[in-house]
Amino acid sequence: MLTPNRSFMSAAPFFHCSGSMHAITVCLLAGCALHTVSTWDPDYFLDLIERHRGDTGHGIFFRDIVEHGESARRRIRTLKVAVDIGLEEFIRKLHDDFGVTGISNIYGMTETGGNFTMWYPDDPLDKRIRMNGRPQAGNEIRIVDPDSGTLVKVGETGEIQMRGRTVTPGYYNRPEANASTFVDGGWFRSGDLGSISAEGELQYIARLRDVIRVGGENVSPAEVERVVTEVTGLKEVSVVGIPDGRLGEIAALVYCSSDDHDWPSTLEAMAKRLAGFKMPRRVYKTDAMPMTATNKVQRVTLQKWIREDELARII
Repeated sequence: MLTPNRSFMSAAPFFHCSGSMHAITVCLLAGCALHTVSTWDPDYFLDLIERHRGDTGHGIFFRDIVEHGESARRRIRTLKVAVDIGLEEFIRKLHDDFGVTGISNIYGMTETGGNFTMWYPDDPLDKRIRMNGRPQAGNEIRIVDPDSGTLVKVGETGEIQMRGRTVTPGYYNRPEANASTFVDGGWFRSGDLGSISAEGELQYIARLRDVIRVGGENVSPAEVERVVTEVTGLKEVSVVGIPDGRLGEIAALVYCSSDDHDWPSTLEAMAKRLAGFKMPRRVYKTDAMPMTATNKVQRVTLQKWIREDELARII
């Protein structure tokens, strides 16, 4: 719990809901110290945590922190509560090796006032790093078929829809956007795919617009990226859909690395873990991943680069 004697460490930009609501507003309400950075610099941020004995943080690009190894472990030893988005194995590493015992996966967006789902400290670690929590009090969540709008069964995949007291009442001066986004008595269409367990716990899967439709089958980029990472050890990979005359779309893999890789053998190993329609049909290499200010890969930019032959094709 944040109190006046705590130090909140933030690397989130103030124009984003994470910086404006989760950093500024929360720290004003709690009366605690807020320490932030204007541009991301992992070395400086590590020094900031160590100097101010930061115990709670967010907006931290932990992948860059982990690169510092033992030095990072020593400098962030006071950090106990944080949020990150990534593979289960990576988040578990932050818990086990770096001592961030309060780490959790959550779900939300600007339109929901930030976090819509959350975990409590006594929830099992396995769930906190594998799933995305339960709705906060006063909020509801449901999963529907994105085409028909009908509710799907527990555990099945569909569009995440939300309503409740933290959801925005609408977009200012945008009646068309409101009409397409709010349905059936105030349910907000997230544009995300997910499922809900029998216990009401959310599992986020992917952005609907990122889902690749291969010959009528849906492919989640995140699932393929997870297998690529586990098989190759590569840290910067992204899977996007590109047009195909026969299947409509196919999956293309883009990676960033200075090392050479035996891609025929890699794809052979991946084929033992993925259905055929999920397999990347093309592999491209980039010198740098295009990222947003909140450290998310710009998939649209990668698709543009592929379309305009700006990437080196490996396979």
